[in-house]
Amino acid sequence: MDPASSPIERCANCQQELRLDRAAGLTYCSGCGTSLVPSLVAPPNEPPLAERSRRQLKFCFWSLFLLTPVAGVLVSSDPDWVKDLLPDFITEIVPLPLKVISTLGIGVLASSYCLVQLQDQDRSLAQVVSGTILMALGLLVGYFCIAFVGCGIIAVIVHAVGH
Repeated sequence: MDPASSPIERCANCQQELRLDRAAGLTYCSGCGTSLVPSLVAPPNEPPLAERSRRQLKFCFWSLFLLTPVAGVLVSSDPDWVKDLLPDFITEIVPLPLKVISTLGIGVLASSYCLVQLQDQDRSLAQVVSGTILMALGLLVGYFCIAFVGCGIIAVIVHAVGH
């Protein structure tokens, strides 16, 4: 492999290119003095961990946000399907409305947790929990608004077709 085409190795601390430091035999970054042990060298041509983590959290949020209503409808429409997924003692004890509410609640809480983690702040456990609950309430309001507008559009279409 041609050395010119090899990926650029950078310091994980200051992102300085390490080619000259490695050629000189240095075991530390000449830019910031950080020791160049393998765990502190950023993998070449990969986005920083924070950027990858934010992308994963965004994907997780949107997946949960969009699939939570779908999961609620699936749980409410086919109780036999739910019985196959859950242990028998839960399907016998928990009534269907509670299964639907808990499915929606878990999805909303999980997606709001992703939103809280996307904020660039160090938070205590109490702040994460309270932020998650507040975001969940906001998401519920958003779901209700979307449902209200959707029902309104359906009513207008049904009324227009009926006349």
